[in-house]
Amino acid sequence: MPTEKQKIAKSFIESLESVRLVAYKDTEGRYSIGYGTKSYRGEKITLATADKRFDRYLEKNVWGKVPNSLPANQYAVYASLVYNMPKHAKSMLVKKTFGGYRLDCKKILTYRKASGKISKGLINRRQREYELCVK
Repeated sequence: MPTEKQKIAKSFIESLESVRLVAYKDTEGRYSIGYGTKSYRGEKITLATADKRFDRYLEKNVWGKVPNSLPANQYAVYASLVYNMPKHAKSMLVKKTFGGYRLDCKKILTYRKASGKISKGLINRRQREYELCVK
């Protein structure tokens, strides 16, 4: 059963990701489907399948990497970062002196390239993540 923070984070990520029921090439040239999960050329799925894959991916690859000590808004942002750029997300976590973490919200805005090129879509995504992070 997802926690309240996980529900908020999932909803935020869904607001940033468009759901596609036919496989497409992502910015890295890989086939994706649904909310950006792995696919193969020509694959077609239903919305129910896209939702199941999304939930499974979040459970397997995201929730365990998001510190529960983050406030709900930053929990949602960090989950989005782990989902969208897992290799770089950790660099935005700042450990507090009394345990727990916070996010370096300004640093989020610096990640705006896909395949070495500035992406308008990523600029918009990072702006929305930043706005929620500083709330």
